[in-house]
Amino acid sequence: MERGVLARQDRLHVPNEDYLTTDEVGWGAGGHEVRPDGYLEIHASPEAKINVTVGEDRSASFRWGDVLSGKSAADGGVRMEMVSPEGKQWLHVHVTDSDTGEQVGCRVHFRSTQGAYFAPHGHQADVNIAWFEDLGGDCKVRGTPYAYIDGKCQIELPIGPVYVEVVRGFEYTPIRELVYIKPGQRDLSLKIRRAMDMKQRGYYSGDTHVHFLTAQSSHLEAAAEDLNVTNLLVSQWGRLFTSWEEFTGGLAPTSSEDYKIWVSQENRQHVLGHISLLGLKDMVAPICSGGPQEDWVGGEIQVLMADWAEECRRQGGLVIMPHMPVPDFENAANITLGHADGGEMCWVWEGETIGQGEKGYYRWLNAGNKLPLVGGTDKMSNGRVLGGSRTYAKLQDDEAFTFESWAQAIRNGNTFASTGAMIDLRVEGANMGDEIHLPGNGGKVEVVATAESIWPLTAVELIVNGERSAREYADGDKRQVAVRFELDLSKPCWIASRAWGEYATDAGPVMAHSSPVYITCGGRRPFVESDGEYLMTHMEGGIAWAEHIGVFKDERVRSRLIALFHEAIAEIQRRAIT
Repeated sequence: MERGVLARQDRLHVPNEDYLTTDEVGWGAGGHEVRPDGYLEIHASPEAKINVTVGEDRSASFRWGDVLSGKSAADGGVRMEMVSPEGKQWLHVHVTDSDTGEQVGCRVHFRSTQGAYFAPHGHQADVNIAWFEDLGGDCKVRGTPYAYIDGKCQIELPIGPVYVEVVRGFEYTPIRELVYIKPGQRDLSLKIRRAMDMKQRGYYSGDTHVHFLTAQSSHLEAAAEDLNVTNLLVSQWGRLFTSWEEFTGGLAPTSSEDYKIWVSQENRQHVLGHISLLGLKDMVAPICSGGPQEDWVGGEIQVLMADWAEECRRQGGLVIMPHMPVPDFENAANITLGHADGGEMCWVWEGETIGQGEKGYYRWLNAGNKLPLVGGTDKMSNGRVLGGSRTYAKLQDDEAFTFESWAQAIRNGNTFASTGAMIDLRVEGANMGDEIHLPGNGGKVEVVATAESIWPLTAVELIVNGERSAREYADGDKRQVAVRFELDLSKPCWIASRAWGEYATDAGPVMAHSSPVYITCGGRRPFVESDGEYLMTHMEGGIAWAEHIGVFKDERVRSRLIALFHEAIAEIQRRAIT
């Protein structure tokens, strides 16, 4: 370019004919096609010359003044047109709940009819999705940028037709509209409708695993995603310590009645495992141990993960094993010995395919462990939606929503993890997390699983001791599907349910997975011998690592770790014969 500046070049998200009618809304896809580098932001003299090359066989040259005066120009099969030929207009945007009239936070996307993104004032048009860079207030979902607003914003939009998309978590129906901006218009009002209210059913949502946001940006994004609890986690990355300055030992000052922010910790060791310590009142040091990648070069193993778990529980906190199934050498032992309150599904959702996260979870359950399921994102960039993988935990009837009551609901086990669907499981009327006791010869139980979503679902199915059982496919508008099945049981088992849909979110397909209902027979707990043997072999590998590879300056710590593995192996052996 001569006599001017090309300030930005970006992709165009060109709307197709079905852009306003597709069900695939809210996740950066559906009804559009992407044209790389199709948008140019130019600041230049009218005499500026713009040279354009498209592919290997097309080129063109434009005088900028001709584009300005004609609103568009063409040369050699290349066309350049202005996205705001009639000028722009500053607007105050207001988003409200269509039923209550209250202003609501949300995630918004504005684009021209050609597909150029317009960011609200103060937001990034070119959203950075790099690790630990520019976090908060914006995100990019499958390549499509969005801005988080508290229900209002100011924006400069082209006069004429503009597309707008508004999204608010999993319980509001996302909208896409074509609005017309008039010359002199000052306000734009948008409405979004709640499709379901899980709080009315006693369920409150949360993300167990968030990094790098501030407490303020956490609340902004949580309110926009209708996420009730955000666990912002302090951690360590070599010599870099993150979010420690946000720690208060209680609810962050930015918390509100509906959206709680609590800064806690993720403590990590690259082989033994990671562990999230939620609801801490005092920080637990060291945050990481054992050298890189988590600890610094030369760092030794100073403490066990079991020590971290014990200290968290001493403070009344919640111990979560994050991003199942790895890393999990000591995690496996600690789960076996009852040192965990939940296992986290994170970024390994695979729809109909049972993914590695689920397989790891089933293995732990099959070794006789009771472990509630939670959902978290491990958000570390603007490329991840806060609460895109989330926990729903059911409080006791008429119980007030607090961080503590939500944490206790997880301990109780009436939970499910979700990337966009809701699920309910009942076994003989018992809830998720409950235990049913049958006589030694077993018996029959009726199982009912129901899934629903604002996005279409494909099917819901039952999982019994890690194996697929009954399945039912969705029909009609596919927003709800249920399976009812009578199981004839002759041995102990756990029963869970899972559902999935065809559309992809930023965390995988639209899905939900329940925590189990546990069934004993004659006092015997569920136990699958092959999975017990797998975990014992796994922990024997942990012993070998501790004996020959792990760096311990204090040999007493090495001895304690080896003893922990032996204790867990002995517990699995005990379960195998009882």
